[in-house]
Amino acid sequence: MVFNRKYYKKYLSDIKQKVGARYTPELNVKLPISEIFDGISRTENFFATIREKYGELFREFRYVTSKYDNELQKNYDKIEKDIKSLFKILERIREYNTSHIPWDIIQEQTKVLEDKLWKFTDQLRKERVSNFGFTYKMVRVPDLSKTKA
Repeated sequence: MVFNRKYYKKYLSDIKQKVGARYTPELNVKLPISEIFDGISRTENFFATIREKYGELFREFRYVTSKYDNELQKNYDKIEKDIKSLFKILERIREYNTSHIPWDIIQEQTKVLEDKLWKFTDQLRKERVSNFGFTYKMVRVPDLSKTKA
């Protein structure tokens, strides 16, 4: 038996005919594990997810007021510095490349940010109690660790 182009073409055609319509996009079931394979393979879907999460974080942070009084301003400035640092890392992985993705750094920075944001939110709540009419918005840090390659 010779394994040439003609053989493989006929072989694949036979398999496709036997399988039929069982494996169509309409019948596809999306499983969470597919995201792991997207990350390992660095598919376009993987990078689209990174861009989507980056966009969510960027938009959410834009809506946060940037001017506060006293201690709140100092804490906001620290959060802004940390989030800009995270943005720099995320910007480098928005398009296809094969360079190392520093998931450990991303995970560490998001954890630090999450802690700072909760503390900041608590400070805002306390401020709100003493100063009615003060509004705030909590920034939700997207969980990027789920898209880990």
